[in-house]
Amino acid sequence: MRAGILAGATAAAATLGVLVGFGRARRAGARPLNAIAHTLLGARAFEVPNIDAVVTIFALTLHVASLCAWGVLFALLAGTLKGRRLAAAAVAFVISIAVIDLALLPERLRPGFERILSRPELVLLYAVLAAALGVAMALRPAASTPRSPR
Repeated sequence: MRAGILAGATAAAATLGVLVGFGRARRAGARPLNAIAHTLLGARAFEVPNIDAVVTIFALTLHVASLCAWGVLFALLAGTLKGRRLAAAAVAFVISIAVIDLALLPERLRPGFERILSRPELVLLYAVLAAALGVAMALRPAASTPRSPR
């Protein structure tokens, strides 16, 4: 569980950087991030270009919580994998997330940033997500084993 939360938090930080970077390129630094808040705040979230005390906090909370949940699920599914198998699992897992996010969820529950970002930007965002989950799981500390008494 802990490894999954850490992997999700790592992925949240990495993808947050991507979202803000794409927003800055548009001279609307928080807009792609703020779009995430549409699930709770409605269409107004799509129009907030900069950091907003309400919209950005909701967006950050949703982003981190959802990626920590995905991280826990990924850790449960791929927790024992290493090397290329772990990398392949991360890519396959994130492709599944993208299909869920962009095709299966109803509009109201989709991330929202897909309405702002271009297709290549979305591909890069999800690639960073896969890399972050894979690297975080690869770098997780080995499970500690109880020491025998001396």
